[in-house]
Amino acid sequence: MDADKFFLDLLSSAALTHALAIGCRTKLIDHLSDQPISYETLAENTCLHERYVKEWLGAMVCGGIVHYKKEQSRYCLSDWLTSYLGGKKPSIFFTQSMMLTHYASLEDSLVSAMRQGTGIPYEKYGEKFYSIITEIWKPIYDTHLTSGFLDKDKEIINKMKSGSNVLEIGCGRGNTLHQLGEKFPLSQFTGVELSVESIRYANKRKKTSGNVHFRVDDAHEVDYTEFDIVIAFDTVHDLRNPMAVLQKISRSIRDSGIFIMLEFNLYSYLENNIGNPYSVLYYVFSLMHCIPVSFSNNGAGLGATWGREETNKMLTKAGFSSVKMLDTPRIQNCLYVCRV
Repeated sequence: MDADKFFLDLLSSAALTHALAIGCRTKLIDHLSDQPISYETLAENTCLHERYVKEWLGAMVCGGIVHYKKEQSRYCLSDWLTSYLGGKKPSIFFTQSMMLTHYASLEDSLVSAMRQGTGIPYEKYGEKFYSIITEIWKPIYDTHLTSGFLDKDKEIINKMKSGSNVLEIGCGRGNTLHQLGEKFPLSQFTGVELSVESIRYANKRKKTSGNVHFRVDDAHEVDYTEFDIVIAFDTVHDLRNPMAVLQKISRSIRDSGIFIMLEFNLYSYLENNIGNPYSVLYYVFSLMHCIPVSFSNNGAGLGATWGREETNKMLTKAGFSSVKMLDTPRIQNCLYVCRV
């Protein structure tokens, strides 16, 4: 391995990640297409200063995201990216860069937490975190929620069609339940979340159907006896006491109830994750968010990389007699469907 090239590529990729995050926030990336445009027009369209836009485009061109037509002094998305996007906005695919740069702003807090063995409370991540996570997951739910995730077990869809009481823990800004409430009008949906601002945001988006409700609540304190289906998407590994919550669900959910959990498709043993193209990303996300928020509540610190083996073991120990781990259209996620 050429060490100099390795470190230069590493730094260049990090720099490009920051530039992409800026492009997402300023909408620069979404104002580019396969049609050539001058930097002056792009600056005008985005209400940004021309000099900044020209420099940002320099990074995008050298990073292979944007193609520069020298003869016309015009810029357009690279052919490979235009083909990959298929007409969708580029920012959909680059929102992860915004999350990484947001996490970087908490670097001092993370270093302090690592030295002291403490954590970083949710509120320190701010509403910007919830805004970005909403942007990341919304297009995924729009595409896969009922066609790739929940339809993996037909009984889930049938229960919602016929009318069930459904709870989502860690609902964030309500992306999942807004969609489900509209699609399954005979069911009642409740979302609980620790963030006051996120619940306020979710309630502002409520449809007039009246079958979707949100409230501030702690998954450890919820009464699960009134629910037929409990959903936890990208949530359980962040909890203070995951085992206590899983046990409470298994002991309290209604007869014939179903617990559905979406997690990252990794293994519990590091050696089995080497070579997985998503491993680095999720280990870093776990280091910078999942473990700190759990530790801030004296939690277990499972992290996003707790993995298949540990997940199956905990679900069985929690009291679920049937645990099915199902693949999803997203190779980076797997779905656990659990019954008592």
